[in-house]
Amino acid sequence: MIYKRNYRLSDVVAMICTPCALLLYLHLTLITHSMQRPLSELSNTRVSRENSDPDTGSQWRETTEFILSPKQTTLSLPLPPVHPFGPPLNVTGRGTADRLLYTPILQSGASSMKHLLGFLKKENHFKLITEPPQKTLVVHIEKDDVKARIVNKTSQLPGATALVHSFAYFEFDKYGGKQPIHISVVREPVDRAISLFYRVRAPYQVVERHTQFPELSLPKRSFLKKVRH
Repeated sequence: MIYKRNYRLSDVVAMICTPCALLLYLHLTLITHSMQRPLSELSNTRVSRENSDPDTGSQWRETTEFILSPKQTTLSLPLPPVHPFGPPLNVTGRGTADRLLYTPILQSGASSMKHLLGFLKKENHFKLITEPPQKTLVVHIEKDDVKARIVNKTSQLPGATALVHSFAYFEFDKYGGKQPIHISVVREPVDRAISLFYRVRAPYQVVERHTQFPELSLPKRSFLKKVRH
């Protein structure tokens, strides 16, 4: 009896990616070898000129050493123009010292950060407020009244507080509040997409989400088996 294996999509992707990775490694090796060859030829040329003509060789040696020496750091080269790119990425200095806002991103260390904040609140004596599970996450808030309501609730919290909420950065100052220290953790996009692909199909994740929201239908069998419809 001949057993015929049914290849899954992940198997096909692995069969394609493995030869591509080997070809890329070979390509980078050849490029590195070709870049090292001109330097060796230049060194051989310098030695031959020194042996043929002492005067010319010394001049050639000075020129070559000026080009290749790593100690030449006083060259006055024009710097490229600096173009403004939106608001500054690091705005920690503008934040209030007793207010921390952490924006979790799925499969980017969100659970680890929540556990870390839960441990640190006992050591550093601050409150931790996390948002409840939601069916869908609204990251980019467009309405100004919603932003003003968030700023108002955040400003009324007494004492040092850390908040865990999934919404994008916006200016608290424009709505009459103090800007908290806003942090987040990002991840390499491809690794995050692969991790998220398997997370949404994990049995514990399916059961947990169905327990929290019973009105949502269970995923299809083909979705859990990672095959096409």
